[in-house]
Order: sequence, then structure tokens, then C-alpha cells
Amino acid sequence: MSKRLDPETIDAYVDGQLAPEAMADVAGRLKQDPDALARVRALHDDRALLRAAYQEAAEAPPPVALLGAIDRGFSERARRQRRTVPSIRFALAAAIALAVVGSLTGYLAGEYRLRSELEAVAARQAEDQRVLAAAISQALEHSASGQPVAWENPDSGAHGQVVPVRTYRSKSNHWCREYLASKVANDVEQKSRAIACRSGDGAWVKVEDLYYES
Repeated sequence: MSKRLDPETIDAYVDGQLAPEAMADVAGRLKQDPDALARVRALHDDRALLRAAYQEAAEAPPPVALLGAIDRGFSERARRQRRTVPSIRFALAAAIALAVVGSLTGYLAGEYRLRSELEAVAARQAEDQRVLAAAISQALEHSASGQPVAWENPDSGAHGQVVPVRTYRSKSNHWCREYLASKVANDVEQKSRAIACRSGDGAWVKVEDLYYES
């Protein structure tokens, strides 16, 4: 003999809260349980009466006094919101402004640091080139071929040497010298070979790059 259906199961069945398999099982057992079937019918009747009663109340026009009370309640709520919302909006705007300013300040600070670092690197590299150019001029002006002239930038640590390797006159009757130049910076060595000729004012001007390697 199957177990009788309990009231909680019957209520859940009427409300449609059981799983599909359980709904089918209860429907089958109701045929063998007259008391449970009677409870189901009673619950269905009760719910039909409640739905009808609420439907009539919903369709009936609300009392004028109730409408007035609702209007007054909304008016009072609106007044309270007008008093509090501006302050909330102001606080929110202030918080957003502070967040934006903070983020912008951090961004600008980062940009300033990056720009400063790049400018410092560029300045060191420019000084490296200035010291190297001075060493090239010295080597071409005073050193015999094969005699190296060392150079170093103490600020960056870059260093190297310049070695004249050939000397000859150009077709335009300018003295020209071929030279090797090296630079070591951050443990990376760069080498180049070029030709410089002496101009009318006595300065050595590079006229041709023969090769460059790094």
C-alpha cells in the first residue's frame, strides 16, 4: 500500500512547485487517495475565490481619500529627495573629480618621470657623441696611422677609441683620413669605419661612412 500524501506535498502540487516527475507521481497517487484528492479540490476552489476577489478589487476604482494620501506621500518624498539629492550629487561629483584629478596627477607624474628619463638618456648620448667627435678630431689632426686615441664620458661610462688607418689627398686636393671608431656603452660595443676630410677652416668633416656594426 502506497504511503499517504502529506499536506505539504499536496500544497506544493497545487502551487505547481514540484518537479515534473514528482507532479506526475502525485497525480497518479491522487487516484488512490480520496482524502488527498478532496484537499486538492478544496485548495483549487479557495485559490479561485481569492483570485476573483483580488481581481474585483483591482478593477474597482480606488477611493478618492486613498488617492489623496498617495499623492501627499509622493509629494513629501519628492521634497525630501530634492533636499538630499543635491548633496549626494555634489558628494558624488566631488568624489569623481578627486578620482579624476588623482588619476591625472599620477599619469602626469609618470609622464614627467618618463620624459625626464628620456631627456637624461638623450643628454648622455649627446655628450657621448661630443666626446667621441673631439677624439676623432684629435686623432686625425695629431696621430699617425695606427696610433689609437682613447676617449671616455665619465657621466655615462661610455668609452672607446679612434684609430686613423689611411691618409691621402682627395681629387679636390683636400687631405682626407680613413679611421676606425669604437664605442662601448652598457656592455655593448659599436664599431664604425669612415672617411673625414679637412675643410678650408681646418675642421675635419666626415664625408663617407664605410661601415657600421653593433
